[in-house]
Amino acid sequence: MLKKRNELKKILMYFQKICHFNNIWYAMDAESLLGVVRHSGFIPWEEKIQVMMTIESFEKLKRIRPENVVDMSFYTNNKNLTVSFVYNDNDISSPQPYIQIRILIPTSVKKVYRYKSILFYLKNKIQNKSLNLKNSINNLYHKEFQGYFLLTARRKRIEYSWIQAINFDTEIWYLNDIKVPIPVEYKRILKKWYGNYKKIRQPKYRKFYISPLKVKKEIF
Repeated sequence: MLKKRNELKKILMYFQKICHFNNIWYAMDAESLLGVVRHSGFIPWEEKIQVMMTIESFEKLKRIRPENVVDMSFYTNNKNLTVSFVYNDNDISSPQPYIQIRILIPTSVKKVYRYKSILFYLKNKIQNKSLNLKNSINNLYHKEFQGYFLLTARRKRIEYSWIQAINFDTEIWYLNDIKVPIPVEYKRILKKWYGNYKKIRQPKYRKFYISPLKVKKEIF
């Protein structure tokens, strides 16, 4: 696990360098945000890096470094709507470190629940081509938004991906020895997603993220 985490830290620094020199906004997300706040590093039972990005930041990153950005909705049967940042997209099934990106979509509560209904309807039609990253962004986007929805893999509790408000200001914290940005609203965000995030228990399973297409589970 130490070797894997060192590889993840290297690709994170590579990602950070690109974002810094091109003025691309991002912040730590999900379990990575939780790990930075609770442990100043990785969660003890996790070995992945997740960031959130705006639509504009994602489009800019994709335009500047298309060889590093992989739209996972075209590769996985479960219609994973995240994006993977890799060293090279030639063979994303081979073992390699990667960063999982979730895109923040300005939207309304009504559109989120309509989107949830679409996911429920398609739950047994995982090959449906209409459920991809581009169409999902278009279906959710709303100019008169009430909050932000983070695109992710299909899940039962879709509201866990909802952020009521975020002003895109960040604070600098540490993931081990690497400076990373986190949303200034991190307490409110983590409380909504995880409840009492300071006392989360170790899960029954540990996940090993081998490549953007390969994940294994191991019982503790």
